[in-house]
Amino acid sequence: MKNAHPLITEILPMKKLTGSWLAAACLGFLVFAQLTLVAQQDPKFEKFVLYDADTNLPIQNLEDGNGLTYEDTLEPISIVGVTSGDVGSGEFIVSGPFDYERIENNAPYSINGDKDAGPSYIAWPYQFGVYTLTFKVYDRPSARGNVIDSKTIEFEIRKKEARPPPTTPPPP
Repeated sequence: MKNAHPLITEILPMKKLTGSWLAAACLGFLVFAQLTLVAQQDPKFEKFVLYDADTNLPIQNLEDGNGLTYEDTLEPISIVGVTSGDVGSGEFIVSGPFDYERIENNAPYSINGDKDAGPSYIAWPYQFGVYTLTFKVYDRPSARGNVIDSKTIEFEIRKKEARPPPTTPPPP
């Protein structure tokens, strides 16, 4: 071999399996290296997911026009902005019965944060009413840099209507 280090005696071609394989005899040892090409994915918003903040289990995807109905008490919920690619940070902007903003620097991007680096979600202190929720994806931490994607939806959290007790007809 021309211009090879004197301790490298030969380069052995390997059968192509997954990716490109290269084998080289070096210092009496056979060294294998797999070269893997990973396509870098552009950062983007994927979806909103509503979570039960007590169990940390997903309830449903949250989409534009959804209505969420709860009993008299407010359920402990969280909303997660799901992203893909190399995201710097995510920002929640909420308007409705009360206005609210939060910046998250690490996934999972949760509307009220998470405990112990997630996913142990902290319940969002919402009220009944109609909300507009915007999630912005930034290319740098702390909602700095460029907004590279965003999504806005409107949804309603409403109280379940009490049903009147059944009426019994009067005796004849």
